[in-house]
Amino acid sequence: MPTKSNVRRAVNSARACPSHGATESIRLPHTLPHMMKEQDVCALLGIAQGTLRNWRVSGCGPRFCKLTGSAVRYPRQLLEDWLNACSRRSTSEGAR
Repeated sequence: MPTKSNVRRAVNSARACPSHGATESIRLPHTLPHMMKEQDVCALLGIAQGTLRNWRVSGCGPRFCKLTGSAVRYPRQLLEDWLNACSRRSTSEGAR
């Protein structure tokens, strides 16, 4: 699994706004598992598990899959889509 700093570097570089004004999409490394555990997503995003759980309850976080029992997984593609939907060029840019 890639290190947290390598993934963050990839996410931050994807958010960079090139001189021509286009923004590249955030692409998570394909070396990440297809279905990510809660603790892996928290480590990747640098947030507490409680925060991710609160987002799940309120519906403002990334989409997830509820498996049997209490097992929750986050598909890598859905997490990537959510990150792209959250990305902004400036603080004045409104919600999408």
